Amino acid sequence: VHPSMYISRAVVPQMLARKSGKIIAVTSAAPVKGLANNSAYSAARGAQNAFIKSIGLELARSNIQANAIAQNYINNQTYYPNEILGNEKFLDHVRRHVPTGKIGAAEETAELAAVPSGREPPPYGWTGHSFSGGVGHLAIAAQMQAMDIPS
Repeated sequence: VHPSMYISRAVVPQMLARKSGKIIAVTSAAPVKGLANNSAYSAARGAQNAFIKSIGLELARSNIQANAIAQNYINNQTYYPNEILGNEKFLDHVRRHVPTGKIGAAEETAELAAVPSGREPPPYGWTGHSFSGGVGHLAIAAQMQAMDIPS
C-alpha cells in the first residue's frame, strides 16, 4: 500500500495544479475472491484497492482519475513462470478456476492500462478492472452496478 501512497503524494500536487491526471495502479484480484493461505497478501492488496478507490473519489472533481487493474493468473517469473505452464495439474486448475481457461500475458495488462490513460475520465473517479481471465470481474461489475456506475 505504501508505494501507491508515496507515488500519489509525489504526483498529485502537479495534477491538481493542471486540473487533470490519471493514476493507474496494477493490483491484485486476490481480495476480490480471496486467496486461501495468503490472507496477509489479500489484505494488503485489498488495502491498495481501497486506497485507489478512495483517492479516485477524492480527486474526481479535479478531473483526476484513479484506476486499479486487479490482476491474477498472469504469466510472470514470480508467480506463474513459463515452466509451470506445461504442468497438466496446474493447467487443470486454471481450466476449473479461470473463466477463459488460460493464463494472461503481461502485455495484456499493459494494453489494459493504456485504455484509461488515453481517454477522458468518466463522471466517476474510480473503476476496477479485474484482469485475471475473468476471475473477479463479475464481482467488481456487480459492485459498480449497485452504485449505478457503468462497468
